Amino acid sequence: MHRKASLVLEDAVRNIYTVVAFCAGNKVMDLYRLQLQKIFKQSFVLGMTIGFGFGFSQFLLFACNALLLWYTAYSVKNQKVDLHTALKEYMVFSFATFALVEPFGLAPYILKRRKSLISVFEIIDREPKIDPDDNSALKPPNVYGSIELKNVDFCYPSRPEVLVLSNFSLKVNGGQTVAVVGVSGSGKSTIISLIERLYDPVAGQVLLDGRDLKLYNLRWLRSHLGLVQQEPIIFSTTIRENIIYARHNASEAEMKEAARIANAHHFISSLPHGYDTHVGMRGVDLTPGP
Repeated sequence: MHRKASLVLEDAVRNIYTVVAFCAGNKVMDLYRLQLQKIFKQSFVLGMTIGFGFGFSQFLLFACNALLLWYTAYSVKNQKVDLHTALKEYMVFSFATFALVEPFGLAPYILKRRKSLISVFEIIDREPKIDPDDNSALKPPNVYGSIELKNVDFCYPSRPEVLVLSNFSLKVNGGQTVAVVGVSGSGKSTIISLIERLYDPVAGQVLLDGRDLKLYNLRWLRSHLGLVQQEPIIFSTTIRENIIYARHNASEAEMKEAARIANAHHFISSLPHGYDTHVGMRGVDLTPGP
């Protein structure tokens, strides 16, 4: 029932770098919220059914308790047992039942989910070091595009003992084309991550037009950066939505022009639903059948 909503989250988590780079966090949340609205009625009915079942089971428990109380009163009235003994046995039975049944009923669930809940709340309570919504940060009207990495040292938080970049410097002027070449693991993708400010350097600075990236509003910064990743990323939605993912307000002409530049317009147009074709998870629906 929650498959489509889960699919949106799976796509976002799997392609988190793309989501963050294109400032699409709010878009993901809107899509997730839309999918949840579609299943709200079904979830509500299911929740009511489960709640009614639990309530009915509790009713039976208390009904049995009431029946026991009635029988105790009946026994005392007919002098089958004295009042003191009857009340003592009733109280012992009632409290013993609740004391034994309730903990044993909840214990498996508590033990099973205790560790997972701890890790979940650690993630929820974690405050990111990089604030994406700092409204006091710079949002210049124009960008020249000069990028400089100045004496940068960097290591990933998960592996602080491995220094990926050491005293690294690089300057690229606006309009200049530069290729960074190196063996796998030499830090090429790390440089892009620093420019996108997915991470901050341990030492040194990353500058845009002579100013430290930390001075710029993060969403503004990423909205002025274009990113083509090494591996193609396809989200489980339509071809149209995939093309305009970074620019949701793009016109029809701009979208088709982008497809033409990628030599994909003819192929897309030949599909029965054209640009409104759903590609499925990782584009699996675009693969021709046997």
